[in-house]
Amino acid sequence: MRKNPWRRIAVTVSAMLVVLLLAASFRYVQSRGFFASVEDKTPAACHAVAKIAGVSAIAPDLRDDVVYIATRQGEVYAYLNGVVVKFSGVPKDFHPLALSVNHPAHDTSRLFAVFAHGDGTYAMATFEVGAGKLIETGRLTTDQLTDPADLVASDPLRFYLVNRHGSRSGFGRWLDDAFLIPRGEVLFFDGMKFIPVANRLNSPSGVAASPDGGHLVVAEELPRTLASFSRNVFSGALDNAELIRLPAAPTKISVAGDGSLIVTAWPKRGTGAVYRVRLADGVPQPAELLYSTKSEEITAAAESNGHLLIGSEKQLLDCKE
Repeated sequence: MRKNPWRRIAVTVSAMLVVLLLAASFRYVQSRGFFASVEDKTPAACHAVAKIAGVSAIAPDLRDDVVYIATRQGEVYAYLNGVVVKFSGVPKDFHPLALSVNHPAHDTSRLFAVFAHGDGTYAMATFEVGAGKLIETGRLTTDQLTDPADLVASDPLRFYLVNRHGSRSGFGRWLDDAFLIPRGEVLFFDGMKFIPVANRLNSPSGVAASPDGGHLVVAEELPRTLASFSRNVFSGALDNAELIRLPAAPTKISVAGDGSLIVTAWPKRGTGAVYRVRLADGVPQPAELLYSTKSEEITAAAESNGHLLIGSEKQLLDCKE
């Protein structure tokens, strides 16, 4: 009796679908750390900084040992030697997502901020830092800002920015995250326009430049990787990505005074961690756990003058290392 070829095709296709479904399920579970074990680890001396909560971004100014802190409520602070200064001059409808610091030829610090408006659109602005006041010096709005998560200034006029998703819709972003569809990107603003310099990234949530400026490091959240790109300092072009996996999903990145990276991450949802990642010729090395908590996610962290600052929705911690 001759076998039905359509039945054989149906069985083969069904088997392939089952294999793909199992592979996708394993990748999904692994990327979200469903079975990760998280223990509390805190440096010896930590205290909460009064009046600062809902931290969305932390940017260290390594030249002046000042740390700039933004909150989801639209506040911006400077923190130096335990002293908190709240800035005036913050724009209306300002919900900051990321900060970066750079220095023009003159001595005034320049603060870069990417932020959301209440209507769901995004913008990027630059500020000169005065005595307790921010002075806005420029603003950019463009449809290319689909879901900005972090930025880093490469000089007083140019910067890199990561779009975590390629879609503006909640459903499109859910598809990207649920199925790990690589539609994130890195944009470079060359002083005149935005140029895509890296694409097909999975949920890029953080970005930092190596101290020598020769590499750009991008945190891909759900694949739990750091990608280090060789950087052309003149054109801003990126090339030759080197990858390292992390034990948790990385989000924001900042650079410490010793040239290492301070990386915030979540081992699994509802938990938080901070790692130190050293660079060797621009390539990330295995991560060292500095801080972890079972009770909340960490939104941003930075190291300055021997202190590790750790931000969350609840508080800003100052930990003496």
